[in-house]
Amino acid sequence: MTATAAPETSRNIGLDLIRATAITLVLISHFGGLFTYLAGAGIPYQIFVAGYFGVELFFVLSGFLIGNLLLDICDRHVDLRAWRLFMTRRIMRTLPAYVFFLLVFLALLPPAQPLFHLVQYATLTQNLFWPMPADGWFGVSWSLTIEEWFYLTFSASLLFCVARLPRWGFWIALAAFLAIPLLGRLTVPPDAGWDSSLRKIVWLRLDAIAYGVLLARVLRNNGWLARHRMFALYAGLGLIALVTANWFLRIQSWDIHGYFWRTLIFNLTSVGFALLIPATLRIEINSPPLAFAITWLSRLSYGLYLVHLNLLVLAWPWLDSGTWRAIAGFALVLSGSFAIAWLSYRWLESPILRWRPLQRRGPLRSDLPSCHGGHLQDDAIR
Repeated sequence: MTATAAPETSRNIGLDLIRATAITLVLISHFGGLFTYLAGAGIPYQIFVAGYFGVELFFVLSGFLIGNLLLDICDRHVDLRAWRLFMTRRIMRTLPAYVFFLLVFLALLPPAQPLFHLVQYATLTQNLFWPMPADGWFGVSWSLTIEEWFYLTFSASLLFCVARLPRWGFWIALAAFLAIPLLGRLTVPPDAGWDSSLRKIVWLRLDAIAYGVLLARVLRNNGWLARHRMFALYAGLGLIALVTANWFLRIQSWDIHGYFWRTLIFNLTSVGFALLIPATLRIEINSPPLAFAITWLSRLSYGLYLVHLNLLVLAWPWLDSGTWRAIAGFALVLSGSFAIAWLSYRWLESPILRWRPLQRRGPLRSDLPSCHGGHLQDDAIR
């Protein structure tokens, strides 16, 4: 495998808008939650809900993007080399920045058991089948482990099934990744914490990304959803509104009880967000400054996600010392998060992205029905 510099690819402003929206919701959740806490108002659960929606939006978008890449492989040539190439590209996109900041935060914010944490976090097993460490160290990493394990397990399962059963292998693999996490969530005891013991456990959440893959397949195989994208948009907004209204008007708590909502809130959210994407793909923004801001925020979203919460933890002694110092501290942490994210993208992520091996496209396989829908570059998951 020879690494060659990848050419600069055109970006879809709709996908950039999704990333920008998702990271904004996460920042509102963490910065807003800590600020209201310091102001003496506690932390309203509604602010946490914003973070929930932000991460779920990231999950669906990731599934949609990597789903298109995997479909290119399935529709053309399935072999071990194609899988290795796919995984190499995913690793080069996500893990260098994660490992770098993992080591930085181990030095700046060492946990009580640094070796134990290093082993868990380096192997991405900190929440594989069990809750995240109770100290909350590097708390945002829980969603990255879900994505990485999905890339590994789903791609291997999908390509194996397609190699054995070309026509039905895709649907067998996808059905497994949609059904197993759902059934697993039904086995979680009702008195277990919804956030720690269900929402953030890897094997219980793989379906959140699988819904994005399902959308990629439907758009590629059937033009109905693309033609009726506005209907899908309104249906998706309706599902998100239903989840929000039920949360704010009936549950009125961050911790969700009852098997139905504890289990299916993720499915409803994922389907809702997936239905937004066909219309979003067709968005055009005629204002160059606005388009630049959206693209810029989208590019920085992964670095922002990795660093912002730990910077808040580092600055906590200063934040918790008076209103004006807190306001100044939040402004400093926010600007510092953007600065570090820009440095990460400019000097770490971009150089590695340029040297990823290309996923070349071959002719369509003759043993599969013809597909359409176009190819989307996976320039970023975050």
